[in-house]
Amino acid sequence: MNRFVLLTLLPTFLFSCSNNPANHPAGSTTKLETENNLVENAENPNPVSSDLEIMQPEIIDDSDWLIFPLAHKARSKTPFGSKRSYNNPGYWNIAFYNIKTGQTRLLSDSLKMIIHSHQIKTRLVARVEGQLEKSERMLFYLIGTKDANRDGKLNFADPKYLFVSDLSGNNFRQISPDGYDVVDWWHIDGTAKILIQTRKYSDKKHDKAPVNIFFSYDLDTGKPEPVFKNDFVLKTRQLHRKLWAESK
Repeated sequence: MNRFVLLTLLPTFLFSCSNNPANHPAGSTTKLETENNLVENAENPNPVSSDLEIMQPEIIDDSDWLIFPLAHKARSKTPFGSKRSYNNPGYWNIAFYNIKTGQTRLLSDSLKMIIHSHQIKTRLVARVEGQLEKSERMLFYLIGTKDANRDGKLNFADPKYLFVSDLSGNNFRQISPDGYDVVDWWHIDGTAKILIQTRKYSDKKHDKAPVNIFFSYDLDTGKPEPVFKNDFVLKTRQLHRKLWAESK
């Protein structure tokens, strides 16, 4: 009989001990407590205190949207332990806020990235008899997404790609090809064309000097194309060598 009572009370005793604050080190939390705190914070009408670094907003003129860059604090090691610091310039995401509806959203909820810069451009949608009929503003971004040199970091040493979205952050997509570091880019006024200056990325220090390679991207068809085809490049190179051959 005593053995039966002991076995019956044992689970209750163990559960009580596991939830006793005295059995946990100071400052530690159980998994259950953490999950409960997340639920309570999500339902709390008061602002949540966190280390999420939301920077000053950028107001988009004649738009219902504001954008808030989210700063990235990288963890670095010091002789006294680790600390969080802004040693990786750029943003890890952008939060969008609609001032009319109160809607909030992220630029991406899945892509690990460093946003080096962003810029608003206006593209032509349609013309009627030479008059501008409709235009659309878009956000362009220079973003790093791949640790191409395999140093365990995502920063300026890795290739930058050109992305685009609408002013609400929707239709977010990459428009420059993988493996090519974007040097500069231009929107051709009155068209849906984006001219992109790139260089083939290499993490080898002793490679030859990088050569500029230009791509044209059509926002309507959604496909990057080399500006100069291989046949043109080869013929032009041969002509250059022929005309400027060194005298023997």
